[in-house]
Formats: sequence, C-alpha cells, structure tokens
Amino acid sequence: KRNYNKEKDEYSKKEHSNVQVIVHKYPSFVEWFIEGLSQFKNWATNLSLKRSTLWTTFVILILAVLIYYPSRTEDYDIWYHLKFGEHFVKNLTFKLDHSMFSWTPADPNWRYGIWLGSSILYVAYKTFSIYGLYIVQWLIFAAIILFYWKFIKVIGDSLDVNHIASLMLVFIALNLTAIYIKPEIFTTLFFMIVVFIYFYSKFTSKNLFFLYPFLLFFWVNTHGGYLTGLIFITIILAGEVFNYFFLKRNQLTGHLLRCLFISVLASYFAVIFNPYWIDYHIGIIKSLITKEYM
Repeated sequence: KRNYNKEKDEYSKKEHSNVQVIVHKYPSFVEWFIEGLSQFKNWATNLSLKRSTLWTTFVILILAVLIYYPSRTEDYDIWYHLKFGEHFVKNLTFKLDHSMFSWTPADPNWRYGIWLGSSILYVAYKTFSIYGLYIVQWLIFAAIILFYWKFIKVIGDSLDVNHIASLMLVFIALNLTAIYIKPEIFTTLFFMIVVFIYFYSKFTSKNLFFLYPFLLFFWVNTHGGYLTGLIFITIILAGEVFNYFFLKRNQLTGHLLRCLFISVLASYFAVIFNPYWIDYHIGIIKSLITKEYM
C-alpha cells in the first residue's frame, strides 16, 4: 500500500507538471465591457482633440440651430411693435398713448417701456425689410457664441466639442424663450452680458461692475425684462457679501465687493430714468399682482 501511494504521488507530480493554466483576459462579460468602454473613451478623447472634429461639430451646431429655429407665425406681436417703433421714430418721442392701439386696454395711462426696443426693430425693418428683423435676431444668437468663446479664453480653456455640446443645450433652452422677434429678445442679450460681467470680474479680479448701471438704463427702456437683471445682480451681491464674511471661499476682494455694491445701488437708480419714471415700476408691480393681468 505504501509503495502504491508513493507511485501514485510520483505519477500525480508528473501529470501536473505538464498541465498549463490558461488565464482568460476577459473571464466575464462585465470586465470585457468595462475594458471596451475604457478603449472607447481613449479613442473618443483622441478624436475630440482633432481640429477636423472641432470644426465638423461646430458646423453641425450651426446647422442644427438653423433647422431648430424655424420661423413661427403664431405670435403676431412684431407688427404692433413695428407700429410702436414707427410712432417713436417719426415723432422723435419715447412716450405713447396706448389707447390708440387695440393690443392694450383703451387706457391712456397704460405703462409699457419698450420705446428703444421697438424703435430698433422698426429701423431694422425699414432698412432691410423683413430680413432686417432676422439680422437683429441672429446677431443676438451670434453674440451668445462670441461671449461664450471669450469667457472660456478668460478661464484658460479652449473651444472643444464639450463646449459645443454645451452651446447646443443653451440654444435648445433659448428656443423656448427667445424664438419670437420682438423687444424681449434684447432681454436675452442683456441678461447674458450681465452674467458675463459678473463671472469675468470674479475670475480676472478686474472691475467691470461699473457697466451695470449703464446696461440697466438701456435695458429698462428696451423691455420689461430688466427686472430679471435687477434680481440677478441683487442675488449675487447678497451671495458675495455672505461669502466674504462667512464662507470665505473664492470670495471677491474687498475693493471689488464695494464696487459691486455701489453698482447695484446705482442700477436701481438708473432704471428710474424711463419715460414714466417711478410710475413704470409701480405699474409693473401692480400688474404682477392683479388677477385680470395674470
């Protein structure tokens, strides 16, 4: 029995010495899939870095936006805005008796501060016919791309497919808010500039906050959306003050914070300068809380 076991052990050693252990590179589907994702990521990264890819995606962005922004006909406001603009330009005035038009209630005390916005649209229409209105609209869309490009330069980045994808998302959102050609499209432009000024000043520590009062002055005479600008700069002022004294994370310098504070106060003062003075703002507040208006 002892000899048998000895011979068996020797045979087993010889048998196992010839065995080859094969380790599969992908013993499971999950590992194979993860490895495939890693390789795809490397391939996609290398592809995205090519300039040909950049320009191809940029052209696709332009084409997609052009296709996604068809001319809509369910909003007729542009025509009364052109009549308003004609009245402002031909009479060299910024006041209007709104009871002359059926769009608003027959009330000569109606307040609507759009004299500058309607005048710009009228001049564009008078100069280039209907194409002038599209030129104004698409200049604003182009400005969004230019401001975006300028900011990524400020932060030391460069235009790539990720930024182009982000711009696509921006234009999808704008399709819901800025598709119609009327003074409200200037609110899109002004709000973008307000946001740009804030982040540009914060990243570069250069004071551009002094532009806020001038911007709000033009804005309040262009469209009622100036309220969004006032709300935004008020919120960022409150946030920066809180951050400066409590969080102390990436806060503005004391000098810039004071400049922002003065600019916000000056902006509230600047919006008073409109055809209806303080009555315009009181009228807007009343409209927002009136059941008939809502």
